[in-house]
Amino acid sequence: MLAEKLRLLRDIHDLTQNDLAEVIGVDRSAYAYYELGRTEPSLEKIRVLAIFYQVSCRFFNLDFTSY
Repeated sequence: MLAEKLRLLRDIHDLTQNDLAEVIGVDRSAYAYYELGRTEPSLEKIRVLAIFYQVSCRFFNLDFTSY
């Protein structure tokens, strides 16, 4: 679900994976893994993305107790 939302937001804003990787300070392949659901970004990276996209962290429907 997180992976799908990351991809949806990126597509809506017409951004590349590289664009978002630069925003959160990772390389493109790491960001690609987030969108594929292979790994999850840290809570801090999610917070940066939420600020960037101007959405609440809750938009990502995360269980914050696991972080």
